[in-house]
Amino acid sequence: MRLLSVLIIGWVSLRASRSDACSRLAASGVAFSVLPADGTQAPTNALVWVVGSGEVTVAVDGKPVATTARRVNVSAESTDVLQVMTPTEPFPMGALVEVSMGTQRLSDFRVSSTTDREAPPQPVARAEKVVAGFFGASSCGTPSSVNVATDAPADLLFLVGDGAAAALPETSLGVGSGQQAVAIAPPEGPLRMRLLAVDFAGNVSPPSDVVSVEVPRTAQGCAAVPGTSLAAAAALLLALRRAPRAG
Repeated sequence: MRLLSVLIIGWVSLRASRSDACSRLAASGVAFSVLPADGTQAPTNALVWVVGSGEVTVAVDGKPVATTARRVNVSAESTDVLQVMTPTEPFPMGALVEVSMGTQRLSDFRVSSTTDREAPPQPVARAEKVVAGFFGASSCGTPSSVNVATDAPADLLFLVGDGAAAALPETSLGVGSGQQAVAIAPPEGPLRMRLLAVDFAGNVSPPSDVVSVEVPRTAQGCAAVPGTSLAAAAALLLALRRAPRAG
């Protein structure tokens, strides 16, 4: 009984340690950290798109400028926040825009001579890959995911629900750039999504046709057991065998 009790306590301790470690891992539902990206060009009416909840500073040629901010919540294994910063005045042509979060410089981009007022065309979306999640007995496992792609590249791609309108959403299942967006840890079972294409200026396309997928239930098992946990369990068992018996 003493051996069984200690083994159970040791195993619970290992599981608790694994949970603490896993809780610090964030599965991101956003494919970038900041847009426009460092070293690129953007139109005079560009918005600044930054992942994270920290304080964002936008400066033009070294001088901070006033902006208004809105947030898009991105559902994932842990929720990401996409901050959308809108300057109160258009960027001057040829200016250097510097984007920072706290003391960290995120991007320097140059302003072009164009102003973008045309929305992207309606994207043609398709589900390319559906991956079932897995939760190991002693591992962090992997979340489920759904990759949705389009042939026409876009500055930003938002995966949204079936009833989405042609407007920047308040929530998104995943945000991509280029030709695909990935939903991380979406709800299990039938899932109906649409894709919105958005340019740097915030112009939004009509939503795509519905993309329907079946998200498998997360599997559970003990196949993915880290070597450190096995080693700890073996060391515990060896110590118990060597320990003097009472009485």
